[in-house]
Amino acid sequence: QALFWSLRLFRQQTRGRVDVPGLLLLVGLAVEGVLLAYQLFVARAFCGYCLVVLVLVVVLNAMHGRRQQLTGAAVLGAVMLAFSLLTFMPARVFSQYYSLQSGSYGVKSCTAPSREIYLIVSSKCPHCKKVIRALSECNSCKFYLNPVDGKISRLQVEGLELNPSFSQEINRLMLAMLGIREVPVLVVKNSAGYSFIKGEEKILNYVRDACFNRQPTDQSMSVLTEDSGECTLESDCDGQ
Repeated sequence: QALFWSLRLFRQQTRGRVDVPGLLLLVGLAVEGVLLAYQLFVARAFCGYCLVVLVLVVVLNAMHGRRQQLTGAAVLGAVMLAFSLLTFMPARVFSQYYSLQSGSYGVKSCTAPSREIYLIVSSKCPHCKKVIRALSECNSCKFYLNPVDGKISRLQVEGLELNPSFSQEINRLMLAMLGIREVPVLVVKNSAGYSFIKGEEKILNYVRDACFNRQPTDQSMSVLTEDSGECTLESDCDGQ
């Protein structure tokens, strides 16, 4: 609409005045250039509709005169050059690096585990230690231990297969993304995605049902926020 009305209003413009339609066409070309560069260098995938719009914008710029063609080529080239000089981490690498398994200090698995669970804990939290003791016994869950701090010696779990590339920052990042400031948090991988369960009491109830009784408890992703045996990440509740 802006281009249409500017062409109607400024089609009789005299030489030397600002070429408003030309400026609008260059802005459109710059925007489309950014979208093209994003698809090419970041997403590594192309949108058919976006490419059609890009072609239309390029054609309109070409029809606006030779000077517009040269300026438009310079604008599009500058955008593409700027993106090519930047370094982007592919999405598949990001998701692989920041996975819960990368944040796991170790994993314990007995014979033929029926599900995967990730326990995000703090070494300062007595509620976390109670949950860890329950999961230390052999059961039907593949148990990943994901601490948010580096004081691993306080968390005694026998039979853990250690992860040499463990990163505690990933677990803090996961909690921050979900707006969770308390531990323990149990992350359950199931057919519907992931479920998040907070608090000692609720986690122990889930573990008894899902890991020791082999009950099917798959559920969609949820965050249970009721306080039932938790410690905040900032406080030390060793004395509780």
